[in-house]
Amino acid sequence: MALPRLTSLCVFAFIGVVSITLLGCGGDDGSAQPSFNAAKASCAPGDNVETGLQGQSTIAERMGGSSAKGIQCNLNLIGQVQGEGAYHAQAWIDVCSYYSTANGVGQVHPGVAVIDVSDPTNPQATAYLNTPSMLQTWESLKVSTARKLLAAVESEGGAGTSPGFAVYDVTNCRTPVLKASINLPIPQGTIIQGHAGAMAPDGRTYYGSTTTNPGSLYIIDIADPTNPQLMLNFSPANGIGVGHDLSVSKDGNRVYLMQLGGGIAGKNGLTILDVSDFNARKASPQVRIVGSLYWTDAGVGMTSEQIAINGKPFLLVSDELQAGYTAGTRASVCANSLPLFGFGRLIDVSDETHPVTVSRLLLEVDNPKNCDTLANDPGFLNAGFGYSAHYCTADNRENTQLVACSRHEAGIRVFDVRDPTTPKEVAYYKPPIHPTSNLPGSGINAVANRTYDWNKSHSRFLNRNGQIELWTTSADNGFQVLRFNSRLDPALFTNVPTSLATITVP
Repeated sequence: MALPRLTSLCVFAFIGVVSITLLGCGGDDGSAQPSFNAAKASCAPGDNVETGLQGQSTIAERMGGSSAKGIQCNLNLIGQVQGEGAYHAQAWIDVCSYYSTANGVGQVHPGVAVIDVSDPTNPQATAYLNTPSMLQTWESLKVSTARKLLAAVESEGGAGTSPGFAVYDVTNCRTPVLKASINLPIPQGTIIQGHAGAMAPDGRTYYGSTTTNPGSLYIIDIADPTNPQLMLNFSPANGIGVGHDLSVSKDGNRVYLMQLGGGIAGKNGLTILDVSDFNARKASPQVRIVGSLYWTDAGVGMTSEQIAINGKPFLLVSDELQAGYTAGTRASVCANSLPLFGFGRLIDVSDETHPVTVSRLLLEVDNPKNCDTLANDPGFLNAGFGYSAHYCTADNRENTQLVACSRHEAGIRVFDVRDPTTPKEVAYYKPPIHPTSNLPGSGINAVANRTYDWNKSHSRFLNRNGQIELWTTSADNGFQVLRFNSRLDPALFTNVPTSLATITVP
């Protein structure tokens, strides 16, 4: 459903040293789609498939051994570094993966694990990055391929106790070199408590976000990575909500900032910011709102990624909770016939002042018609994420055909989006459960006798000598290399990068 053009202005107030003006903004978009869930994948003979709803792990699977083997369709595990578990984030460059850990009590190797994936069947840990900002990066661990830089903000529990920031040179990806580990200055009247962040593709600017009310977006000049400089820390105060994770456009002139909604603060959705003044290092720079899109069919806007499908510009975004989530109950969601979990969506940004939702990457577990079927399902009853999405990542941002969404207990779900109006699921993977493991770096280690693992990270698509890999992480299984079944249509993978130097993380 197209959004009406606004007839009134939105005001974006600030705390900082620059002014913020308005170019345009959008409204609510709870548009219905022609069919509720994406078509289910056709799995290979011998796959250990889901026996319930699409996305669901049934009680029988959880308790009967099927989940202990890993549930999969057209994706197979070929290599792994379980380590001490994993948490939110994965980034990569060349032959290396970098993933965050939970900084749990007793963790022998705290911080970000560095994994050499030269041999995908035998990946090896080569280093651990343990500066304060790397101990718990939350959603801020990002890479610039152009500059070969890795950076993150300090984020204990999603709200850093100090305004920490660290940047590493990853020219030799196996042995990162620390360039700076600092505490940023906090301008009077503002807060910096790190949660998420993004690197401009050219590696000259890092954008961090604070989700603690009233929230802030802080802009860091890393043109000299040995001497990071805070350019601005500002807080949106016009009721649009608190910023969450974000991404930066290919040209560095736009920030796609997701807004926390639902039960946390303000409206839920997307704000597009013009940051070209900062990109050009202009005197007295301004941040301008270009457009926005809010929705009421999901809650807690999570991530964004600029992509193109058949030459048309889109944003790939996700929500990590459902609409109206409160204190672990989904009864109100069922009563209001809203999707039961957070999910990914494709947004047409051909007119960036007026973005429009084109399709939603929904599963059968999201359908409110299945509330009765899910009434006793642990993923439905659990307080928190359940089967909700976290990160969605494209195979190739320049010409996207496939999208992988990490969906907590629903694992990794891979969609064919060549027709962006009608996404189809082609593969999925749920890592084996480890109910009684003691993995201090795992994001769910505190949950006893758990019957699930959590997939939260970005996933890397890679064509290595004609074999299509997917790199991912999960809380109890650490880093994993998956391989797509060769029975799948080769046309699905024609745009998967073949260069190990290619990166698609925003």
